[in-house]
Amino acid sequence: MVSRKIRVGFSVNGVLVLAFLWVLKAFLEVICTLGSVVFVSILLIRGVWTGVTYLQESRNHRMGELDDENSTWTGAQPAN
Repeated sequence: MVSRKIRVGFSVNGVLVLAFLWVLKAFLEVICTLGSVVFVSILLIRGVWTGVTYLQESRNHRMGELDDENSTWTGAQPAN
């Protein structure tokens, strides 16, 4: 009779431990998924930011070259 009570106690403890681990696993999956989403979002934002910055700088560089070309061809500078 005593051994049966011990086995029941161990099985109840085992079920409680498994239930706790199952809840912990679900919680960690949610945390890891949110972390992955935040990480990918940051990568996308940085990629778009870098692309826009590159396009703006290349456009400004080209406009500067056009200004240099016009001043060298005409030889005239605007008065300040």
